[in-house]
Amino acid sequence: MDEDELDPDVYERPVEEIHGGHGAAALERANWHLRHIAAIDRRAAIDEQVYRTELERIERWGAARKARWDAMRAWHTKPCVDLLAAIRATDPRTKTLDLPAGRIKSRAGGPPRIVIEDAATLYAWALACRPELIRPATSVRATDLRDAVDVLIAPDESKVIDGATGEIVPGVRVEIPDVTYSVDTSSDDI
Repeated sequence: MDEDELDPDVYERPVEEIHGGHGAAALERANWHLRHIAAIDRRAAIDEQVYRTELERIERWGAARKARWDAMRAWHTKPCVDLLAAIRATDPRTKTLDLPAGRIKSRAGGPPRIVIEDAATLYAWALACRPELIRPATSVRATDLRDAVDVLIAPDESKVIDGATGEIVPGVRVEIPDVTYSVDTSSDDI
């Protein structure tokens, strides 16, 4: 099949009707159309494969470039974050450093989270001391526990305390989320 036979302008003309019933000329013409359909399908499959290959290549290139830019940004971000962390160690009220080229910000990690480490121990304690926390009948829901107890944050070890009795709640531990840092160089905020 010639390249000009695949010319899109050819396919703008009205569809050819095959006349002649079951005659040899009609069958030959139908066979000619089938050969063209097969050639079109083969070329479309090749185009699809070329498209997929190029798309994958472009995606790999884009991912590699993004990884490079992210690594370069991280390299420059670390000393800025370390500087703000060092300043916060001496003055915890400092949350942001505004500099001519940008801003270094810190954000609190959020409230402490209570993590159930030993459900059986916690259940035994709740059964004895705070039965209203038990739901359904055999477990303690973390949200109910969080609302019913206090978290005592200390530099060496944080504890979960029953606010009603002052007792340390067994079977749980406290997770204090880390402070997060970011840098912003957009000129709108500076």
